[in-house]
Amino acid sequence: MVIDTPGLREIQLWTESDALDQSFEDILKIQKLCEYRNCSHHGEPGCAVKEALDSGFLEQGRFLNYEKLIKETEHWESKNRIHLKQKRKQFNKQQTKKMRRMIQGKYGSGEF
Repeated sequence: MVIDTPGLREIQLWTESDALDQSFEDILKIQKLCEYRNCSHHGEPGCAVKEALDSGFLEQGRFLNYEKLIKETEHWESKNRIHLKQKRKQFNKQQTKKMRRMIQGKYGSGEF
């Protein structure tokens, strides 16, 4: 959803790649026609995206926007994974401390 707000200078993606896929279904359909599954769409032989761009079937600007949004989404998802990993690590440390306190309370302050 896009909301027109005066003074808005930037839009960032705060969603997952599924929403991006829905917005660019046409490009995804063309990509499936590429000869190679890992095609980067930048000069490989048999690239359906390059053929669509060259023929005018797919607008260059739309494809560039798609690539830009893919990179931004990947960056956001990577950043989110790092954040979740840090949160899990912090939670595990808290749980370990809690268990140690419980064990020490039950068995005294001796080594275990």
